[in-house]
Amino acid sequence: MPDNQRLVLELRDLQGMDFDDICNMLDVSASNVRVLLHRARARLFELVDHFQETGEC
Repeated sequence: MPDNQRLVLELRDLQGMDFDDICNMLDVSASNVRVLLHRARARLFELVDHFQETGEC
């Protein structure tokens, strides 16, 4: 997963930061944060599904 996606995922889902705070911290638009978060979550689900099917990371 690209670093920017991972960072947005960590800030929003693990640390519970608001979208506005993430936007200001990363100097990106709210729509960009939403896209990055969506892609990060989708990638995370792909990785989990792959692990469940194969037992490999």
